[in-house]
Amino acid sequence: MIRRLEFDLDKYTATVGLVLGLLVAGMGGWSAGAQVMVWFLALDFILGTLRAAVQGKLSSWVSLKKTGLKLVLLWALTTFAYQLDCRMGTGTLARDGVVVFFTVAQGTSILENAVPIGEAVGWTVPPFLKKLLAQLGDNKNSKGD
Repeated sequence: MIRRLEFDLDKYTATVGLVLGLLVAGMGGWSAGAQVMVWFLALDFILGTLRAAVQGKLSSWVSLKKTGLKLVLLWALTTFAYQLDCRMGTGTLARDGVVVFFTVAQGTSILENAVPIGEAVGWTVPPFLKKLLAQLGDNKNSKGD
């Protein structure tokens, strides 16, 4: 006897799943590197929100705008790189390069957010981290010299 299968899935859940599935497929699937990049983005969002709260500059609109723009940029460039890989037959070389680049950028942002939070709660931030951030700040401010 064949039973009728019924799914308890509303149309909104199915639509979100379909859209996310298509977005992930466009960027070449879900790799371990992409997972780390997304976790770093989430951690950066949390620490950035905490930093803004500690400094008295908390704005949900600014926070959502920055995170939304980062998500769109990460997805667009990862997808672009994967499509180049498909065209050039390089496997996932360009995509993985973009993922590593943005993961390192998110890691730097995490450090930039963690130092003021640590200092606000009275933790001593290791001097080598402060020195590293100062060097990174100098590199950001240079105009390609």
